[in-house]
Amino acid sequence: MYKYKNSFTVYEVILVIVIIAVLALFIAPRFHKNPQLLLANQLLDHIRYTQHLAMIDDKFDPNNNEWYKERWQIRFFKKKYASRDLQTSKFAYAIFSDKDVGSGYDGNPNATTGEVAVDPITHKLISGGFTIYYDDPKTYKKAAIGEEYGVVDVKFFGGCSGKRISFDALGRPYKGSVATMSEAYQKNRLIHSECKIRVCFDDKDTCRRYFIIAIQPETGFSYIKKIID
Repeated sequence: MYKYKNSFTVYEVILVIVIIAVLALFIAPRFHKNPQLLLANQLLDHIRYTQHLAMIDDKFDPNNNEWYKERWQIRFFKKKYASRDLQTSKFAYAIFSDKDVGSGYDGNPNATTGEVAVDPITHKLISGGFTIYYDDPKTYKKAAIGEEYGVVDVKFFGGCSGKRISFDALGRPYKGSVATMSEAYQKNRLIHSECKIRVCFDDKDTCRRYFIIAIQPETGFSYIKKIID
C-alpha cells in the first residue's frame, strides 16, 4: 500500500519564502527608521562602554588624593554647541574622564584636554557638543541626541538623579557629579536601587514617545526597560 509522506512541496516552500520576504519588506524599514529603538541601543552601548572604560582604566593614584574624580562618566547636557545653528540649546551627551589641568576638577567634558572618550569604530570624540561644536569634524554627531534624534528631555529617576552616571573600577554605578564627591567610595553617591533614564521625543510634560534605560545597583548592569512609540 502506498504511504503518504509528510513533506513540503516546492510550491509550499516558495509560498513560505514569499511570505517571509513580504513581512521583512514592511518590518525591516520600520526597525531601521525607528529613532527610539536606534537611540535606545546606541545609549545602551555607550553606557556599557563607559562602564568598560572605568573597569579597564583604574584611576587610583597614591600621589593624588582626588584621583577618584577622574573616573569615567557619561553626562547628559543641553547646550547651543549641540545644535547645527549654534543658537538653539539642544540635548547631547559625552563620555569623559575629568582632569585637573590647573584649576581643579570642573566636571565638564573638555574636548581640548584629552578628557573625552574616542569612539572605537568612528574614531570620533564621543561628545555631542560642549566645548566642541556640533559641526566639528571630530564630533561624534550621533551624541547630539536633540539634533540627530529629536530628543526634548532626559530625566534620571529611581535610584539616581541629576544628569550623569559614573563607574568605579569594579563597575559599580554612582550618581551625581564626581567633581563634588569628597571621598572615593561615598555611600550616598553609590546607587542603591535601580536607576532609570527616561528619554523623551515629544513635549517633556506629556512625553508620549519615550524609552527607559535601567541601570542596576552594585553590578551596573544596564538594559532597555521600556520603549513607547
